[in-house]
Amino acid sequence: MAVNAMALPILPGKIEAWQQYNSQVNGPRRSEFEDMMQRHGYTRWLVWHQKTPQSDLMIVFQEGPVSGRESIGKSDHPFDMWLKEQVKDFTGLDLSQPPPGPAPDLVMQYPG
Repeated sequence: MAVNAMALPILPGKIEAWQQYNSQVNGPRRSEFEDMMQRHGYTRWLVWHQKTPQSDLMIVFQEGPVSGRESIGKSDHPFDMWLKEQVKDFTGLDLSQPPPGPAPDLVMQYPG
């Protein structure tokens, strides 16, 4: 198992779209989200909203297989396609493509 964290800026004017997405995955689409987590091997997925003077950020913590993001990116499952469309709409990040830069570096942990 691997852990990953990322901070994604929410595009200007897209905070409402992001909030609607969260309402969906925490509400009527929760079982589909949980199914996706199981299909891709995730054991934990946490998301925070961080407000900064520059922008709103979506902070994501994931625990699961290293291949999890790639697996979601390549998936043509209807829920996965919907999720990728939503994320691209409010962050601009296309999860079906490789990340635009290197993975984050872990610089501190406890316990170590």
